[in-house]
Amino acid sequence: MNSIKSISTTEVNSLIPSYLDELNDDEALNRLLTVATTVCGTEMGAISVLEHTRQWFKAKKGIAVKETPIEYAFCAHTVLEDNTMVVEDASVDERFKNNPLVTGSPNIRFYAGSKIKSKDGNPFATICVIDSKKMRLTDEQISILENLAVVASHIMDMKYNSYIVNSLINNVKTLGSMIPVCYKCKHVKTDSGDWVLLEKYIEKEFKAHLSHGVCDECCASLL
Repeated sequence: MNSIKSISTTEVNSLIPSYLDELNDDEALNRLLTVATTVCGTEMGAISVLEHTRQWFKAKKGIAVKETPIEYAFCAHTVLEDNTMVVEDASVDERFKNNPLVTGSPNIRFYAGSKIKSKDGNPFATICVIDSKKMRLTDEQISILENLAVVASHIMDMKYNSYIVNSLINNVKTLGSMIPVCYKCKHVKTDSGDWVLLEKYIEKEFKAHLSHGVCDECCASLL
């Protein structure tokens, strides 16, 4: 089984930091979390993104801090599980009984978390419900939590796409002046003075990936 350290190689590392910043205290994610905690009857909950060294809360209820070290994160274990991870009493669970979040504030006893996956299927975040007392969830509650994780994935994906579109628009506005292009090799000069392939320039400036094909004129010349 993978260790918690493997979190550093998950999908989150390919996300744009500015996009993640825009998700802080996001209204849609907070509303989704409210549904989760209401259905499961817990006093706390969170939607969090996992990075190299921290668990970063993008929506939270009953939690005062904005992040926790990755080594304390229950959710770091959740993304390594095949199914929703349920801990009915963390004080007797070997993985968590000495965790500062269990032995101290917020005195976690119950935890249930489901993975939030990217459209490529890689887990990079979680939605979880938490309580300071021991609890159990029904199969129906677990199913709802898993469905809410899918909805959270769609919300975050839409916001990511919106971020990319806005970035493209801003870049187009910024590129109002002429772009320096070598007349011979067609390389483009970047702001730092480097000459790069046009497609590399587009990928970097517009965060876009190019597909390749053959136009009708070139296709005819090959015949």
